[in-house]
This record gives sequence, structure tokens and C-alpha cells, in this order.
Amino acid sequence: MDYSIVGNLLVAAPALDGTLFQRSVCLLLHHDQENIIGVVLNRPLFGEVQIAQGALLAPSGKRSLHFGGPHAGPVFALHNCADLAELETAKGLYMASSQQHMQRLLTDASLPCRLIVGHVQWSVKDLQSQLSADLWRVIPATPEAVFEPDDLMWADLARKSAALHFAHLVGAKHIPPHPALN
Repeated sequence: MDYSIVGNLLVAAPALDGTLFQRSVCLLLHHDQENIIGVVLNRPLFGEVQIAQGALLAPSGKRSLHFGGPHAGPVFALHNCADLAELETAKGLYMASSQQHMQRLLTDASLPCRLIVGHVQWSVKDLQSQLSADLWRVIPATPEAVFEPDDLMWADLARKSAALHFAHLVGAKHIPPHPALN
């Protein structure tokens, strides 16, 4: 892959039904010459999460913990508050994992936040092959997409990615949000 796709979303095609990635939406976080790392956004694990004496506990509180993928990693938050950013993943999207930032994100319900544990990793060659086989659609990540409710995320983004793909095929420069109102 000659360009980085960090900051984009992968929207699973129906061909991935019956696999770990069935109806998944993944945010791509890292891309180097060998690997691409991302997280599944729409797989809640259980209950809700709180911080008690510096540790994340569940269930209780206001935030769900999400399965980011089969590779182990620390719990971190995706959010849209630049003041709590430790890393920017896409325009207006940030990561945080420090105790202080996590505590603020967990206690302030007005801050959109998605808690994630684990990640997905592909070799560049494997993901290129999957993209060539149309197993994924690539669309830009936005805060609106990342914080969409889990049960609506895949269907909404699959429709959006199909519309963007069709627009590209026919050379359309702009797709209105509601084409029926065209």
C-alpha cells in the first residue's frame, strides 16, 4: 500500500458474515510498511464501566466496554475532546488511556466516548488482498460515525459506503445526505 489509510473506517461487506468481522466497523489507527492496526468499534462486551481506585471495573456507570479485536492491549478511550487527547486518530477523534483522562471521560456524560480493549492487526499484504476482494469498504472516519449507536453503526455506514462507492463509479462529485430530496 503506497499511502496510509490511518484515520479511515473499514466497513465489513456481507461476505464477512459468519466471521469475527461480521457487520464490523473498524477504525484504522496505525500503518507502517508491514502492518496495519485498527479497532472494532461496534462490539460491546458487557454492562457499563466505572473507575474505582484507579482501575476500570464493570458493570456500573455510564460507558460500555467494547471488544476492539483479538490482540491484547490496554483499555483506552476514543473521544472528541482535544483537551483530553493523547493522540489524534482522525480529524476530531482522539485517544486517551491515562487514568486522569479516563476518569474525566467516564464521569462526564456530555463527552462522547467509546471505551475499547484489544485491537486488530493485518499485514499490509493481507489487508490489500481483502480490500481488492471487496471484503471491506473504506470511508473517512468522522466523530458522528465513530459515536453512532452500536446497533445502527454497521447498517448506516454500509449504506453510506455503498453510496460513496456508487458515486465514485459514476463520477458524481457530491452526494446529498438525503438523495430522495434531490
